[in-house]
Amino acid sequence: MKAGDNYNGLQLLTYCGGGAYGDVFYCEDLSHKKMAVKIISKQKLGEHWKRELKGVSNYRKLTFDDPNLLKIFQVSEDKDYFYYTMEAADSLSKTEYKADTLAARMEYGMISESDVFFIIRCIFNGIKAIHAAGFSHRDIKPDNILFVNGVPKLADLGLLSSFNTAVTTLVGTFEFIPPEIRSSSQNEYYDNYSRQRCDLYAFGKVIYSIVSNLDAQFFPSIPEKKVLSLPLKLFICLSLELCYENPQKRLTSIAALEKKLSIIERQLLYGETLKSKIYYAIWKSKTCDISEINELSKMGIKKFTFILAFILTVLCIYIPIDNDAYLLGTSPGKLYIIESFPIGFITIFLILWLVAYCIADIIKKVIHLHRRPKF
Repeated sequence: MKAGDNYNGLQLLTYCGGGAYGDVFYCEDLSHKKMAVKIISKQKLGEHWKRELKGVSNYRKLTFDDPNLLKIFQVSEDKDYFYYTMEAADSLSKTEYKADTLAARMEYGMISESDVFFIIRCIFNGIKAIHAAGFSHRDIKPDNILFVNGVPKLADLGLLSSFNTAVTTLVGTFEFIPPEIRSSSQNEYYDNYSRQRCDLYAFGKVIYSIVSNLDAQFFPSIPEKKVLSLPLKLFICLSLELCYENPQKRLTSIAALEKKLSIIERQLLYGETLKSKIYYAIWKSKTCDISEINELSKMGIKKFTFILAFILTVLCIYIPIDNDAYLLGTSPGKLYIIESFPIGFITIFLILWLVAYCIADIIKKVIHLHRRPKF
């Protein structure tokens, strides 16, 4: 197969690269729509071609609505090959097609400091989507990150695997695999959870490569002449947290990593003062989506009623009581139960919190029933 050939209705325009088992071409279909196609030899892969085909098929199911995942248009096969068409990367050249990958941008020094967070965040969102669907990528590296309409997306999907699938073969690129996994004596640890951790480790190496503009094999060294601004320092620290030699010290969960990225985002946008944190909270509240608002609402009642109960309890200490109210079990200015501080204070607080929570929960359920659509 070579550029200029016609393969199953696809005109192969430019050879983009490949390996021992398959090749990637920039092509166009009969309607002149430009795309990329990867053609894999069944014979060269042997029985493993079924694994790669399954990985691509699994990935295709994830790409319909997620802007951070490379869209697969068609998956098909013939007697000797199977192939799939997908979104083509942007071109770095106006005269000939040259795929715009993260590796290529690093090679030509095309990554500006202002773009670093955007690139890292988009890659993270792609990893998060893959993991949320129950899969792992297993070969995250700069060569496998394509820019489509300026947005970085994960590519090379054949190694994608389900967390529910047993994997006995270690795959991926050596420098992007955790050291404890590389050892053949540690293969028993390459389970479902390990594959997710491997993706995050590889992501840390990608961050290091972006910031240092060095190959991952040089991790964690930084060029002496490299001037590290605050953003670059923050990302270097993040890459270290993801790639500590000791696995126990690494960031190994999507939730923890997302929280860390939010902190970095706040630091980059507003700094570290209390005022800046408030500004960031206000900005974030304006940009959060409906799902985030729903998550906040789940915690809203508990926090709101806690604060209300505390305020009411404090007011109980200072509410003036009529001097003639002894028959009601009170003394001037205070309730007897409050006088037995701190037990009385805690008791009143818990009672008020319980009552406030019950009332708020009832109101929430009434509103929910009122808003429920009628059929």
